[in-house]
Amino acid sequence: MNEPTNKASGSTEMAADAQKIMDAVRAARAVDPYTTRGWGELAGMKLPPPTILWGGIALGGTSVFFGPGGLGKSRVCLNLARNQVLGLPFAGLPTWPHPLRHLIMGTENSIHRLQGDVRKMSTKLSEEQLTTLGENIRLSTLENPDDPFISVSSPDNLARWRATLEDWPPDVLWVDPWGALLAGDSNQDEDTRSTISSIYRIMRETCPAAALNIIAHSRHGRNNIAQAVGWDSGNYGKGSKTLYDTARCVWNLAPGNEEDKSVLIGFHAKSNDAPRENPIAIRLDPETMTYDNAPEFDFDDWRQTVNRKTGSRPFSNVPTKKPLEDLHYLVLAAVEDGPLPKRLLEARVATLAKTGERRTTTLVTSALHAGIICAAANREKKRGGCK
Repeated sequence: MNEPTNKASGSTEMAADAQKIMDAVRAARAVDPYTTRGWGELAGMKLPPPTILWGGIALGGTSVFFGPGGLGKSRVCLNLARNQVLGLPFAGLPTWPHPLRHLIMGTENSIHRLQGDVRKMSTKLSEEQLTTLGENIRLSTLENPDDPFISVSSPDNLARWRATLEDWPPDVLWVDPWGALLAGDSNQDEDTRSTISSIYRIMRETCPAAALNIIAHSRHGRNNIAQAVGWDSGNYGKGSKTLYDTARCVWNLAPGNEEDKSVLIGFHAKSNDAPRENPIAIRLDPETMTYDNAPEFDFDDWRQTVNRKTGSRPFSNVPTKKPLEDLHYLVLAAVEDGPLPKRLLEARVATLAKTGERRTTTLVTSALHAGIICAAANREKKRGGCK
């Protein structure tokens, strides 16, 4: 009679053990729900305005700089960090006026290259400015065998990331390049999402409001450069489009001239936290390794040149950098010594204004219609009141 009782007791214990195991599994699988707020709660929240580092880059968000290899993306971003810390504008756009802490984690530039850039970018700075830079910018220098390996696919690397951010929590984390951080295949959407999620989990432990700025490669070739600006700007970057989709701000960097490698253009392809900026053109100063505005850059001529070589359609949503009226003074300077035949006039204006053939013709015609200059006396009747 005892045997059935023992069997029943054993079955009850097994069931209890199984229930404990199931409860443990459920507990292990427990996750926090997604963050949600009610309509009224959200409407009543007093949120501070976003802190805009530069050009739509906001603290707490992800931004991406796309550009082909060898363009100078790393130097551009180092220059941007330098100017922000010093409270200086970059490429004609303001930076956040108070110094932020920038941690630049790169794997492509040696300590010698970085030292050369830092030394030249320090030219003509005061001791106070140099001290401010020293307190607010740190760079990875690739001195140890494992320093170039920063992919979040490795548990050891994740531990080193955590230790690095705990040692010096930044306000802005720069990752250069994206491929070194990526865990998995650059063409796979899920690998891209997982990588960004992994680095953000570590960042939020030590610097919850930090911005993540990613420097990523674009595709090479003329046809791809044509996509840096305009309607196809979201297609400029290499690999999965999830990186573009995840970012709140995207800048496309491209060569401004096939021969002159010092000139770059930037197109603000995406901006969720601030208005999009107009296209910019910058030129590298080899003495200071810093970039400054290139106001003479002719975007119309650039896009026409690219279109001629690629056969693509014009970028109708790319404005000219400077209105024609702002260049009239150069036309006036061209005839300072007296009237010139049309061909010589346009040649001199092209030299002064650094504009292409079509843009130069339009500029001279605009100055004539505005009464800024007169046509050559032996060719046309002078306009009353022009100089």
